[in-house]
Amino acid sequence: MGNSQVESRLFEPGKKKCLTLDGGGTRGVITLQFLKRMETVLREETGRKDYVLSDFFDLAAGTSVGSMLATMVAMGMPTDEMDAKFMALSKKIFSSRRSFFKMNKYNATHLTNSVRSIVRNETLESDELKIGLVVITKRTDTGAVWVLSNNPRMPYWEDGSEWLGNRHYKLESIIRASTAAPVFFSAAEMNIHAENNEKGDEIVINGDFVDGGVSPHNNPSMQVLLMAGLPPYKLNWSLSPSELLMISVGTGIHRSTVNRKDRIRFPSWVSPFLSRQLKDDINDLKHAAESLRCMITDNSLYALKLMQSVSHPRFSWLINSEVGDFDQQSLLGLSGLKSEDGSMAHALLSFQRYDLPLDKRPHLDDKKHKASDFYDTSVEEHELIALQPIDEPINLDRLAELAAIAAEKQVSAEDFRAFL
Repeated sequence: MGNSQVESRLFEPGKKKCLTLDGGGTRGVITLQFLKRMETVLREETGRKDYVLSDFFDLAAGTSVGSMLATMVAMGMPTDEMDAKFMALSKKIFSSRRSFFKMNKYNATHLTNSVRSIVRNETLESDELKIGLVVITKRTDTGAVWVLSNNPRMPYWEDGSEWLGNRHYKLESIIRASTAAPVFFSAAEMNIHAENNEKGDEIVINGDFVDGGVSPHNNPSMQVLLMAGLPPYKLNWSLSPSELLMISVGTGIHRSTVNRKDRIRFPSWVSPFLSRQLKDDINDLKHAAESLRCMITDNSLYALKLMQSVSHPRFSWLINSEVGDFDQQSLLGLSGLKSEDGSMAHALLSFQRYDLPLDKRPHLDDKKHKASDFYDTSVEEHELIALQPIDEPINLDRLAELAAIAAEKQVSAEDFRAFL
């Protein structure tokens, strides 16, 4: 028996609305402030005090901490409840820090227990999910990016001879897989298949998974657009600004930098046992790991670049000083492609990105927008840098404060009215 409520939201004709949520650890508190503001705006527009985000959106997608928040949205949870749960579990998950060469690692048991307290024993086919859900993770033993959803028309939804159907996967397991950030948490295991050997004994085959942010989809918006329109993903939604809306929410935008001169200071009792070459090798390894971690930010910005190139947001974020923000420069318009009605196609969807800058570089074109109209520009650079780590519960309150200000300025009923 399928989830008829989810199927109606995914497959019934009509306008479709997607919510995509980035990864970012404790900085997920930024996302929450935008979600709270969206819920408030939608309640004001509908006149319903009990209106929740799952009443509006047909699909919620997330990577890493975004997968946890997207699941709560898909379960119909009010944002105040989401906020309270997230604040409590963030402090629990990122406790008991263990330091090794300045690389923090945490006990994944706290993460697992925190997720379980929210989703209990529910699976991807659970009736507790009110709308479509997409969770992105990376399977390392096969090198594949897994885009897991509760779309019952996808090929791996049902059991096969060599796999356990996706519908059986526990929400706890897939969120744990999507949030298994290397260095911070150990990899996650999921049961992929069970088979009997020659003796008749059951052998369980597990897959190893790490954080979806290690894939190209820490910002899952472009992946969700592909899912919405391409036939293999079995949704086949209409692609046009009047038929498809996507709201994308970040966890803080900033340049990720690495200072190669920031070297490890070895304890005095260890240093005599390490050669200079070994110390250099260890520091080179540290630099390599930190450089690779920057790719998560790069991938998120790349997804934003692509989304802004096929849409006309109410306001666009700067990609860089060389190419600007692509405002009014859609690939579709430049290509000469035509819409179904024969008019020039200028956008595939209605798209808007909300985020909180965490550095002082320009994030909006100052010829079109005044930055202070979108976020608090008075915060000093040193404080913004201190707010960038994704594993500092001490930053939760300040991040929430700044994100609430940004959400008040950025979220507009104009972004939703045509889809209510």
